[in-house]
Amino acid sequence: MCAGLLALGGCSAAEPLPRPTIGSPTPTPTQATAGPDRALELADEWGLTGAPLPEDWPDVPLPEGAEVVTAYAIGSPPRRTWTATFTTTGGTALDMAEPIVAELRAREYVPIAEYVGAAETNTGLYSFAAPTFNIYVVLGEDDGQPNLVITVRGSTGPEGTEDAPGRPPASAQVPSPGLTVTPTPSDAGTAAGSAGPGSP
Repeated sequence: MCAGLLALGGCSAAEPLPRPTIGSPTPTPTQATAGPDRALELADEWGLTGAPLPEDWPDVPLPEGAEVVTAYAIGSPPRRTWTATFTTTGGTALDMAEPIVAELRAREYVPIAEYVGAAETNTGLYSFAAPTFNIYVVLGEDDGQPNLVITVRGSTGPEGTEDAPGRPPASAQVPSPGLTVTPTPSDAGTAAGSAGPGSP
């Protein structure tokens, strides 16, 4: 009897049904190792130690010989954001930042903002706009140890769009003092009353 059932799909009493897989499947070795390991390439190129940078880290200068404390990326293109924190045992945060800023200027990226305190305070911020992303270099320290946080944020496109390099989004633009963008109902009533009868 069971032999006849095998031809139709097997003997159900002897063969257990497969169980469904719950959660994400584990990547196969070919998926995990496909393509060049950019994190290792970046570590070799810049002499970095510590945590690996994301595989798709953009082409921006990094602090040579630094330790990567944390590194991650969130979101998807074109608005993907990459962030990494770097530290060093010698020098200041400004010492780490200066070669990076010099390279960003050499690439003729557009400066957005710059504030730097005294070198020993490890405080400051540089930001630049590149054609497809903005770069933020923040100087700081943790328990007296200088660090540098580099954030690269993708932008959506060419000049004239909301996220054009070097231009804040429309939601961040603030009107000049004294400029009324949209009159309130009370303002509209006052303006109508001051115009007087017969005014157009």
